[in-house]
Amino acid sequence: KQWISTQSTGEKFFSWIRGKLVRTYTGHSADVAQLLPFGDHIISFGEDKRMIVHDIETGEVYADVWLQRNVTAVTHPATYLNKVLLGDKDGVMELWNVRSLKLIHQFKSLGSAVTVLTQSPGIDIMGVGLKSGEILLHNIKHDETLMKFYQDWGCVTSLSFRSDGVPHMVSGSTEGHLAVWDLERQELNNTIHHAHHSTVATSHYLASQPLLFTAGADNAIKIWVFDGPGGTARLLRDRSGHRAPPTIARFYGGTAENILSAGHDRSVRMFSAIKDERSKELSQGSMESKSKKINVRVEELKLSPVTALAAEEIREREWSNVITAHAGSRDVRAWSTLQGALSDKPLSPKLETIVVTAVSITVCGNIGIVGYNSGHLTAFNLQSGINRGLFGKIHAHKGKVVGVTSDNINKYVISVGHDAQIKLWDLSARTLRHSLSLSHRATHCTLHRDSNLLAVSLDTNTVCVVDIDTRKVVREFKHSDTVLDMCYSIDGKSLLVCTADSIIRQWDLITARLVDCFKTHSLVTSISLSKENLVTTHNNELGICLWTNRTLYET
Repeated sequence: KQWISTQSTGEKFFSWIRGKLVRTYTGHSADVAQLLPFGDHIISFGEDKRMIVHDIETGEVYADVWLQRNVTAVTHPATYLNKVLLGDKDGVMELWNVRSLKLIHQFKSLGSAVTVLTQSPGIDIMGVGLKSGEILLHNIKHDETLMKFYQDWGCVTSLSFRSDGVPHMVSGSTEGHLAVWDLERQELNNTIHHAHHSTVATSHYLASQPLLFTAGADNAIKIWVFDGPGGTARLLRDRSGHRAPPTIARFYGGTAENILSAGHDRSVRMFSAIKDERSKELSQGSMESKSKKINVRVEELKLSPVTALAAEEIREREWSNVITAHAGSRDVRAWSTLQGALSDKPLSPKLETIVVTAVSITVCGNIGIVGYNSGHLTAFNLQSGINRGLFGKIHAHKGKVVGVTSDNINKYVISVGHDAQIKLWDLSARTLRHSLSLSHRATHCTLHRDSNLLAVSLDTNTVCVVDIDTRKVVREFKHSDTVLDMCYSIDGKSLLVCTADSIIRQWDLITARLVDCFKTHSLVTSISLSKENLVTTHNNELGICLWTNRTLYET
């Protein structure tokens, strides 16, 4: 019923019931390193060299013991009543009675830091993983080692034993590989290379089944089934998120059901807020086979991180409907959300030594508009990939294009440049129709197509709202720090702005007043709003946060 997790600050940990925080446990003066559920109690081991036993229900401290060592692994040996087995960074193991709070036995040093302790199917036999890569089967009753294995990938991060009659043990590594060991023959049976893209945090065979559950530091959990020839495994199912912090998240299709995101892990993902099984990473091709052929990591073959993203749902079933700009690249890449894959042909301009800085798709889904750091602005046909030409004679702006969009009737393309200019272009003729000068340089822009209100953030921390029809600034909102992202409400009556002081503000455009603001736990890097929900990404965080609009439920 309860899930226990450590807080990022490390000195506290918490109990949760169905996602609701019910209790906070305190007592350590340094980071909590290990947790062990123990009947009605939870035992914590901190870097302050203390073992604290809490009552799970009340949170009261049952015992507090100074161990004189930093615990790096802990487990409860089967049939050993009230006993826990500890391992430390010096390779020493100790058996403690947590009821009497006495040290029962100290084992001889293993010569390397103990990283994993797990119970084997045999009574008294413990699996011990060491930082050196050694794996031991140790009899704690007689303090003797029965078997030794060694994995070439260094530190052992996880161990698990099969319980369905097959004498196999699996070990994980910091390289993301898994090794399957035959305990009867005392040899390596097979390996699963790149089971995860980084450290295998845990592995666990399901009871009496040929199924292995693994979780990694790459923000993925996987289930493997051992039904291949010679006991080899294949991936049965998995759930994963971004392996590095996402930087862009946008609601897709005008509802709160799907979220498009991209991040530092060089991937583009579609998350379902309704059913997690529908979430997926958009494919960039057969990266796994290519990486094996040339012996490089998959991440090295992927596109560079996404810096700008645009999507339209209307042509989803006909051709590519998502375009992305990538760090340091002059090419725009097109994606299909229906096929969940990258288009074969990039949208490449005839210009050299330029970098894409802004992208947009027209409301009809036919044309992709692209702005560059050189000030050029061009259009591509998304069905054929043909470049339709430049806007203006040579440069659209004197400096990089910071934002580009189009109105809801495909009459104008609107570009915002670092030269403090807003320009309106005829979409079909690609000629300049109107221009508007700003008081300072622009950094971001977003358009509410139904009302033709363009929000532009300036380097003075001010957001200007421009009426495209009258070409006048109708609202100005000042902020205390740099504006990082903006978005409109569905009805266009509110503007949400996130700034570098970790505050999200909601401005009412009709009254020109601040109607709401709240501070987030970390820096917000992007925001997107649907009718019911707000989605945010945060600096140095893997998760994408979904917020509920409380005003919909208040009377």
